[in-house]
Amino acid sequence: MFRQDKAFVYFSLKSLHSFEQKHRDLIEKASKETKDQLRVVISCPLLAAYRNCIDSIWHPLQELLSLVYVAQVKPAYDVENPLLDAQVVFLELCGYDIDFKESIYQRVYVLKSDHRFVSKLNEQSTNSPIPVEILEDNEDAALERDSTVPTEGSSSDAVRFENVALGGTFDHIHSGHKILLTMSALLTSKRLFCGVSDDKLLTKKKHRELIAPTRERIKNVQHYLNIVRRGIEYQVDSISDPYGPTITDPTFDVIVVSTETLSGGEAVNVERAKKDYQPLFIRVIDVISPSKASVQGKDISALKISSTWIRDYIASKQKQD
Repeated sequence: MFRQDKAFVYFSLKSLHSFEQKHRDLIEKASKETKDQLRVVISCPLLAAYRNCIDSIWHPLQELLSLVYVAQVKPAYDVENPLLDAQVVFLELCGYDIDFKESIYQRVYVLKSDHRFVSKLNEQSTNSPIPVEILEDNEDAALERDSTVPTEGSSSDAVRFENVALGGTFDHIHSGHKILLTMSALLTSKRLFCGVSDDKLLTKKKHRELIAPTRERIKNVQHYLNIVRRGIEYQVDSISDPYGPTITDPTFDVIVVSTETLSGGEAVNVERAKKDYQPLFIRVIDVISPSKASVQGKDISALKISSTWIRDYIASKQKQD
């Protein structure tokens, strides 16, 4: 059913709002044909102007990221492969050169208008060229990059954060986790602390026996963050209470939460106030489901992508086997 274990997808965008059906079709084809890992690299030239001030484009960037992950998740579910590990990387923000030196991919998916970028990567690689699947997109020429940067928000009004905090269980890192981790990593200009819940906080979790050990979850978070962005300080450590160092370290300036953990971020500020610390800015990530990019209100518990759902899926598969 699957054509390869690992694949690479590349496309370029003129703006954060130009994600179209042709891009969805590209991602869908790659998702349905890939078994284990899918790397999606997006080039959007305007993003270079917002490096270290992502706060000014927080909402449109988050929306784009969510749309891309939903485009990947739906076809993977359709072919009963919900554990496909997709990784979305922004070329202008990742802090390292994209290349094929490791040669871990068996196939590359690209639109006809973007094929020159992929051809160049193959030419620069010392390994054998990776097979390229080119999809027609009714464009004869490669995407022309504007001489001026399109305005998506005012960088002069941005809040520049140096010390960002977030936390979670991060068991079976799914699309919701990836959006949370990606946006947090891009938000900081200096340091990111990620707290990973230790065993003491997980006693009431469903299918507790299927939750990976704390060390393994920390390693997985570190690995994913290193894919998303390099060149900043990552501190990934276990936490044994809901607050972690956010109530003992006054240097944090923002906490990133999901819609359903917003109250936890507010609770952190209550505790910080008791110590006369400055309150943290709170930035919120929308939860996504396989069917839409933003799940609001009472639909969250029914439709959200969650580690619990994944553990249920694994448990059911084990029973079938």
